[in-house]
Amino acid sequence: MADINVNLRKYENFVFHHSTRINTADNIIRRLTHLVHGRYKGNYKDFDFIAESIYSALNILNIYHESIFANREKSRSDPFNRYNKNMLNSSSTYKQIAYSLSIIKNLEILIEVGINRKFGSKARYQVITQIEIIKAVCRLILFYLSNKRMLLSTPLLERKTDPSVIVKKEKEENKTTWTGNRTGKKIKNIEFLKGAKNSQNVTDYVMSQALNPDSACDAKDLVRPLPNIRVFGEILYIIKPVVYLILLREYGVKSWKPWIVSLTMELFCYITSTNAIINNSLTSLEQQEYKRRALQLKYYFIRKPFFDEFIRPTMVKIIDIMQDNFILKYGTGFLEFNLHNWDNFYYSTAGM
Repeated sequence: MADINVNLRKYENFVFHHSTRINTADNIIRRLTHLVHGRYKGNYKDFDFIAESIYSALNILNIYHESIFANREKSRSDPFNRYNKNMLNSSSTYKQIAYSLSIIKNLEILIEVGINRKFGSKARYQVITQIEIIKAVCRLILFYLSNKRMLLSTPLLERKTDPSVIVKKEKEENKTTWTGNRTGKKIKNIEFLKGAKNSQNVTDYVMSQALNPDSACDAKDLVRPLPNIRVFGEILYIIKPVVYLILLREYGVKSWKPWIVSLTMELFCYITSTNAIINNSLTSLEQQEYKRRALQLKYYFIRKPFFDEFIRPTMVKIIDIMQDNFILKYGTGFLEFNLHNWDNFYYSTAGM
């Protein structure tokens, strides 16, 4: 066990100090999988599955890497990571569910591609419904474990600062601090704070300790427990994908009923929070989450039947026009890639 911990620490230090190279390699691999995805007609499904397998593996590894970088950030100015770190440390159950949910989300497209390849579209929607039920249960557990607080985009830590900046700060900090033998705390050197030529250092130090409203309040208060009407709206938001899929399997992808019911539920979630939004009583994290959810409404434009009725014909015409142009035809790949995904994969238009 001790050897495992030592090796993990070595790996974390390696990732932390070689973040630029790792990010470059990650981006290259992702771009290559993007180029492969849906480009070959003969072994079309095989290439889709291979590309998605690589992409999912990178995403899951990235969860671990993000936690390494986020844990090394010492600033109190980022409310998102402060709140999530507090919740993850509040309960082992919360932590396990949070990581399970994130792993499922990163595997869901791969599972969809694999099931569609092996068993066909009908089996695919059965499995997707089961995945969404599991995700909804996970979110409901997180919701109640957090004392009925609004769920954020992810329950895990996210990198907010370039790793090279964190490394540079740590090196500078080591030069200007000493560590107490008993407490283990790092304390600023007197020499760092005195002297006219170091007056700028004093200003920098004081500014770094200055608190904004978010950094001054307790981590758990960055997202507040919801009143009853907003609790109802949040539960609706959580179960919305399950309701949509049940209706989709009942009426088919060409029916407007699933689309209308899902959009109605989405809008009702916002109505339950109207007073809080108007009265400006939301915390900054809650405001950010509502803005993110509002942007997610764009997925209704690329969901069937709205997409087939209004968007798809225009996209096909644009692609045809571009194909006739010697220069523009090289730019059709992006449109064809998205058209292929929106036509064939549920999770490309799910948005949650």
